[in-house]
Amino acid sequence: MTAEWILFGFVIGFIPATILAGLAMAMITPDGTVNMLIFPAGIAGGIVGAVVVAVLAAPFPFNGAAYPGGVQHTSGDAHAPAAAPGGDGQAIFLSLPSKACHTIDSLKSQGVTGAIGPNLTHIGTTAATAKPGMDVEAYIRESIEKPSAFVVNGYQDAMPAGLVQPGPNMDKLVAFLVALK
Repeated sequence: MTAEWILFGFVIGFIPATILAGLAMAMITPDGTVNMLIFPAGIAGGIVGAVVVAVLAAPFPFNGAAYPGGVQHTSGDAHAPAAAPGGDGQAIFLSLPSKACHTIDSLKSQGVTGAIGPNLTHIGTTAATAKPGMDVEAYIRESIEKPSAFVVNGYQDAMPAGLVQPGPNMDKLVAFLVALK
């Protein structure tokens, strides 16, 4: 478990708990200083969020250990997996935390059974009509690079951007997903 995951969990738990409960109060002083009063509901929500993310993300550390070949360290690309043996887009997908959020029926035995994001079993077919005016490959690529650009009805905008940066690994991953018919 890394500090990035724990911080991410705290933030995603803290902010909604604080805002939804209406327990945060911001005050701007005449000199422009912002003072934020933090109440127990926000802290409790942050702790719950950190624990939930810690449990869900434990198998997916951002230290390269879970990625075939380690982590590629290129400019602005600290979390993308290196090319998997054989250059396989499926192996790249399996090395990402995505398998905890999405389901692919043919990969259920490998733990791809998530329900947070859309089922990807037939994404190569369903993507053709998901966003009018966009072809399958462009839709899948945009969904990985900028997941907030289009959120499928019935799902939250929860996918983090930047799991895979543009380049050979992105191309292999997109090709794998396009082939899921």
